[in-house]
Amino acid sequence: MRSDMLIGGEWTAGSGTTFTTVNPATGEVLAELPEATGPTVFAGVSQDVRIAREEIFGPVLAVMPYDDPEELVALANDSEYGLAAAIWSRDIGTANRLARHVKAGTVWINMMQGR
Repeated sequence: MRSDMLIGGEWTAGSGTTFTTVNPATGEVLAELPEATGPTVFAGVSQDVRIAREEIFGPVLAVMPYDDPEELVALANDSEYGLAAAIWSRDIGTANRLARHVKAGTVWINMMQGR
């Protein structure tokens, strides 16, 4: 499945200089991002896309669609990584229930690591 890159609220086509995001453990290229674009969002990402399965070090977010909140735990746990996870929800009960089942060192609810 293809994922779309969304930067600053506009759909873009890659051109010019790129910033290479690599897996530090293997050196494999995970994504080629336009340089100096700032935070980058990949929308419509499927579980088989590398940016969904491997850690990306940079201001990158991979957005994965789902139909049922219960399938999120399986998606989150289908990775060899698991240092941290974040769950965003309007329903705090659902978020807490899902967080109990996510296999990660730290699980944030409606926030990310702050200072």
